[in-house]
Amino acid sequence: MIKRLVLTIVCFVVVGSSALALTETPTPSSDPTDDQLATIFDEAVATDNFQVAVDAYSAIIAENPTNSMAYYFLGRTYFEMNEYLLAADEYTESIRLNPNFADAYYYRGRLYTLFGDTDLAIADYTDAIRLNPNFAEAYHYRGSMYGGQGEYDLAFADFDEALGLRNDYAEAYATRGFWYHQIGEYDRSIDNYTAAIQLDPNDDRLFYTYFLRAITYNDMGNTDLAIADYTEAIRLLPEFTGAYYRRGLIYAELNNNDLAIANFTDAIHTRPDFANGFYHRALIYERLGEIDLAIADYTEAIRIHSGFYSPDVATTGDSYLRRGALLRGMGDYEGALADFNEALFNERSPRYSEAYVHYQIGVTYREMGDLVSALSSFRTALYGQQGYGDGMP
Repeated sequence: MIKRLVLTIVCFVVVGSSALALTETPTPSSDPTDDQLATIFDEAVATDNFQVAVDAYSAIIAENPTNSMAYYFLGRTYFEMNEYLLAADEYTESIRLNPNFADAYYYRGRLYTLFGDTDLAIADYTDAIRLNPNFAEAYHYRGSMYGGQGEYDLAFADFDEALGLRNDYAEAYATRGFWYHQIGEYDRSIDNYTAAIQLDPNDDRLFYTYFLRAITYNDMGNTDLAIADYTEAIRLLPEFTGAYYRRGLIYAELNNNDLAIANFTDAIHTRPDFANGFYHRALIYERLGEIDLAIADYTEAIRIHSGFYSPDVATTGDSYLRRGALLRGMGDYEGALADFNEALFNERSPRYSEAYVHYQIGVTYREMGDLVSALSSFRTALYGQQGYGDGMP
């Protein structure tokens, strides 16, 4: 279900000086060394005081507007401040002043990756590699871009290059594992995730690698190993909504209702706007005959989507449909019809065709004794898609 790999940008910094060094803007030399420029950035990261670094680099550039390295570190600083467009401008100026600056191409490529500009990202990573053939990180990220384009041979060639240059590159192993999963090479996917984890099993940055390996194990039918990896991901990141949710889905499939509810509840606690958590918990409550609780959760899933954009839009029509069926069972026919009509105009999962919804409307009218309306709805269903007679899954 994962549509794409989220590429997490991690900065490894060397902290050189105390926090006191950045309590006020330093008076920079007009021609500082590269090490001095790097120290300003490192201290900004260490003290979380990036504006001081912006002021320092700006002063240096004002004195020496051809200092490519100052523009580069100003770009790095803006990136840390989430000022991505400003960062891109500074990297571009750095490259203009020094067209042979591999790191500037690489970090601008990282921004293009973030922006979703795949072709521009690939071009910058390629320039970085041209200028520095041993640039393992550039090979890794270019491989990710090729994978997103479906150029798997090129992607795997780049991952191999990255790992040939750095055999301790955990992120490259994990990314190669992801793309092996995407092409159905599950055993190779597991091998790569495992290689990444074995480099440092307790590194808390590996939570997503455990999560991805769990998905692969689950797709292979190894639910016990999947649960174990989701559990490890949660240990490393206790607020990991997706791990609770996917572990809950496995427990639901295993009919372990208590653990399914517990996991969906944990997912909701970590992210109160998680519509899918409410929807799937409602399914379990419905299974257990806890109708009031199920209706409440379907209602919350609907409210979340109605209030603002949610990535869980596919559950909205389903929530209306299932809540409608429960209301009908309670004799609230008007409420049921209102929900079924909403289900027609909201996105639904493929299991619930438009014909199926019309069939449910017809059943409701029949139970109300309105046979004319029931017949009309059944005819609409009959001439629509097939499968309208299936029961609720």
